[in-house]
Amino acid sequence: MQTVAKEPAKFAARIARVGSFQSMLIDDVAMKMVRKGDDVIMIGSNAPAGETLPHIRNAAKRALDSGYTKYGPTSGLFELRQAVADKLKREYDFEADPESEILLTNGAEEAIFLAMQALVNSGDEVLQSKPSYPFDLHVNYSEGISTEYRLEERNGWKLDAERVESRVSRKTRLVTLVNPHSPTGRVFTREELEEFSEIAVKRNLFVLVDHVYSDLVYDGRRHINIANLPGMRERTVIVCSFSKSYPGMGGWRVGYAVGNRKLIAEMTKLHGLISNMGGCTFAQKGAVEAYLANQTPLSRMVRKFQRQRDASVKRLNEIKGVSVLTPEASCHSFPRVSSYGMSSVDFVYWLLKEAKIVVHPSITYNIEGYVRFNHSHPRYEEALERMEKALRKIPVRRN
Repeated sequence: MQTVAKEPAKFAARIARVGSFQSMLIDDVAMKMVRKGDDVIMIGSNAPAGETLPHIRNAAKRALDSGYTKYGPTSGLFELRQAVADKLKREYDFEADPESEILLTNGAEEAIFLAMQALVNSGDEVLQSKPSYPFDLHVNYSEGISTEYRLEERNGWKLDAERVESRVSRKTRLVTLVNPHSPTGRVFTREELEEFSEIAVKRNLFVLVDHVYSDLVYDGRRHINIANLPGMRERTVIVCSFSKSYPGMGGWRVGYAVGNRKLIAEMTKLHGLISNMGGCTFAQKGAVEAYLANQTPLSRMVRKFQRQRDASVKRLNEIKGVSVLTPEASCHSFPRVSSYGMSSVDFVYWLLKEAKIVVHPSITYNIEGYVRFNHSHPRYEEALERMEKALRKIPVRRN
């Protein structure tokens, strides 16, 4: 008697809540084209272009030769936690105990995941900006509810405290803040952050602040650590990584979280379940070198990217139907392309087909009408030429 195969059991409901990044789906399509021999310029990336600096690579190689191939501490190598604490003290005069207030993670993404899992219960509201890095995927997995406060291009992407407070409810548990902001490149001022922090204190909210672009700040601006403001230390968790400060480190998967010791202890429990005995030890040794070595290469890179930012913003604003504000930080700009009457996803796929360049759609950041363009890419000028040539073929449909 032939056995009839049964349909496999359904997957867990929690996985269905996660969803996918539109930008990753588009990158996958572009990479298939590259494998077929197409010359596609991938200029939507969220990381600075370039290879890992030689002294960082060499530190990891030495670590491999020295036996850093075994399990490490769950919280990460103390040497790197101390280097993170030293950086926070040096740059912000902020004290963090490397023993109990710093957790090394597999990139900033895991730090966000752990913080959400530690703080958000089913039905809790998590308030994020619109546009923003898409925290809602983490919120959905946590069975929380995503709510939004708007940042407006016409106001220079200013952080409006009144607008934030109007969106806080009795269910709001956590507010997220990306500073420097992604995808707009805005660096929030001390005044904006003080008004924001007053709301967090008054309404007894936790704040998850993303610092991943804090080393890529232009025009002499000062990046402010909101955890230094009155009443914020105990309610703030900082997440950061190495991939946005140092080129070519995205694949190293080293990030960290900084917060009060009780929160870090809870995050460490789950981190231990996911990563068992911590992250990759020789990668962490390379990250130690990144923070402790002379930072001249980083400063030189920021100056170079600032020049490329200026050139790309000027060029984007010269293209028919495109406009963009000058980003104050990060390695990308956020030009408006809504005048072509397409969704951001349709625009990106059209541009990939017509110009063989990849920019990322703004729907990834919960807003329509924009794309993300990485001005650090070595072929950014060629990408702009291709973009302008392609856009000449279609009319501007609306302002």
